[in-house]
Amino acid sequence: MHVAFFLHTFPTLSETFIRNQITGLIDLGHKVTIFCHPNPDPESWELEDVKEYQLHNFIVDRKISIPSNKRTRALSALKLIKKHWNTNTKQITESLNFIKHGKKAIDLTLIHSITPFLGHQFDILQCHFGHIANEAIILKKVKFDFRFQVMFHGFDIRLGIDKDGIIYKDLIKHIDKVQAISKYNKKHLLEFGFPESKIVFHPVGIDLSKFTQKTNYIPGKTIQILSIGRLVLEKGYKYGIEAIAKLIHEQKVDLCYTIIGEGDLFHDLKNLCNKLNIEKIVRFEGAKGRNDIIRYLHNSDIFFLPSVAEALPVALMEALSCGLPTVATNVGSVKELVIDNENGFVSEPKSIDSIANRLVQLIEAKENWMEMGQSGHKHINANYNIKILNTKLIKK
Repeated sequence: MHVAFFLHTFPTLSETFIRNQITGLIDLGHKVTIFCHPNPDPESWELEDVKEYQLHNFIVDRKISIPSNKRTRALSALKLIKKHWNTNTKQITESLNFIKHGKKAIDLTLIHSITPFLGHQFDILQCHFGHIANEAIILKKVKFDFRFQVMFHGFDIRLGIDKDGIIYKDLIKHIDKVQAISKYNKKHLLEFGFPESKIVFHPVGIDLSKFTQKTNYIPGKTIQILSIGRLVLEKGYKYGIEAIAKLIHEQKVDLCYTIIGEGDLFHDLKNLCNKLNIEKIVRFEGAKGRNDIIRYLHNSDIFFLPSVAEALPVALMEALSCGLPTVATNVGSVKELVIDNENGFVSEPKSIDSIANRLVQLIEAKENWMEMGQSGHKHINANYNIKILNTKLIKK
């Protein structure tokens, strides 16, 4: 099948779940096209999977250029018609239907807005994030023939909650399939007005052949605690760092806390560590590629996710797949990944005492780490294996 991805910016370091889908479909032998705004950040093109699969070859820039001069716009539209009439007769004709589309058809902005997609025929248009899928509705309105599906994540769900779901009113009419990555997301999608018949449970997943289970669960004298995620408010690092300080100063725990990620809060968090006198305990390692992340996971004892907002965190899946026992906060769909007292412990978000108590509880249960790690790996393998999920992605 030919699967087209309709994205905002690609590739981005944090959206590994999108790259997992794309590379997984390529591995399965499907044709893939990526309609996006290519990321101007050169570091994003150095990601291992981007280079390995040469994903730049699959990209079509969906940036639209509409001439402001009416005569130039008319000449440009004429060229488009001549070039694509044989392949996109139906879409071109519909884009010029001023009775249905009014001013956008008359002033030729509509035909220009579909320019990046002319000459392409695909079976599925896969969107990520509901507000981005809103931009693709126009393709359905001008009669492109494809199955239109969207996967909702976290930001778009929160956006819908803030706007009472009204921003997805038009999307509800035109979408064919809505992928809910969690029970939490499905609940809100139903509240927004998406019919249950169109909603399927389809979580994001990871490649378990890459994130293999660690075999050494014997901790050293210093407990190695690891967090992975952007340095932004949603990740709750402020509360996580304060909980770590509590363990060090009150519980006298010998630990090292490593944070992988970059973001606007870097200096604030560094200053907080200085203020709490734990600047030698907390290490900020910046953003890392997949191979480095796997190495950090295998060299750590505990994975720590102190977030205040999440959808279905991929970093948590990767840690559990590698067999790390985990402490995570009860936000979003975290409890669908962390089974309390089986593969980790769940704490209350923003509660330094709750977070610290759960960390102590896990540290004191060292003899159970191997069993907890095995349980975590088994849970991810059974429910979030990207190879199985990608096969389901293209089924009706």
